Amino acid sequence: FPPNVLASYPLVQIQRNAKLIIEYYPEKPALNGFFEVRLHQDFWRRKNHPEDDSVSKETMMVVLQNVQHILIRATNAPEVFNVSFFNVSLDIAMPHNEVDTSVAHGIEVCDCPPEYNSTSCQNPKLGYYRWYKREYITSTIIIDLVGQAVPCECNGRSDVCDTESGHCLNCANNTGGPHCDICAP
Repeated sequence: FPPNVLASYPLVQIQRNAKLIIEYYPEKPALNGFFEVRLHQDFWRRKNHPEDDSVSKETMMVVLQNVQHILIRATNAPEVFNVSFFNVSLDIAMPHNEVDTSVAHGIEVCDCPPEYNSTSCQNPKLGYYRWYKREYITSTIIIDLVGQAVPCECNGRSDVCDTESGHCLNCANNTGGPHCDICAP
């Protein structure tokens, strides 16, 4: 391949689903073959969008919430016959009480709306589940792709449900079923 052809392909691609894919293009090739890629919205762009279309913080958070695939381009050179990957790692940030944990300094802790929890407010809180519109897969609206947190529907017989399916847990009054609406055997 001519060098300019390789530069037209991303070094890294992260796929949440078929509709939401972000890509990282290095500013310049690494002469030693080693790359360090930051998971920060300023360095990424959405697939099939114009070059000036950067990824928003919201989009980055949605993609990282449910990563399906991470694809890494195998070469940075035009003529390669054999490629090996080594020392590939993904560092994560965790809140910690100790002073210097020497990893990620960009971790954030958000003040979440009542129906969400976790450090980036991406997960439904206890008593809520992730609800998707019927046509969410074709939507271009971020909240449609990630799902909206809505209260559990348990007919007053439980306060908790599975955060992904919405099926009620711990039904009371000798009931069961996804909505605590069936007599237990």
